[in-house]
Amino acid sequence: MTIKELRRLRRNDLLEMLLSLSKENEQLRQQLQEAQQQLAYREIVLNDSESLAEACLRLNGVVEALQAARLQYNRNVADQIIRTTKAASTEVPALQEQDMTNEKE
Repeated sequence: MTIKELRRLRRNDLLEMLLSLSKENEQLRQQLQEAQQQLAYREIVLNDSESLAEACLRLNGVVEALQAARLQYNRNVADQIIRTTKAASTEVPALQEQDMTNEKE
């Protein structure tokens, strides 16, 4: 609407227009507030999901380190068993010889 058209309107028409625009303005403010709340909620969700993803990555690293440590432990135990078995197998004949020597005496 042009300024000329506005000047030709009656006072009641102008007041009705003002009320209508005020209501529209209030509705738009409410929509803006709701949109801002939704945005804030989505930002919180996004931050939480980023934090969760970061925590998962860290946890994944911890799990990998634990698996590596478990594998190393298993290798060490297996090596120890092999060494013990080899030592026992060399000691048994030596003990048997010693027992035979003792029996002869």
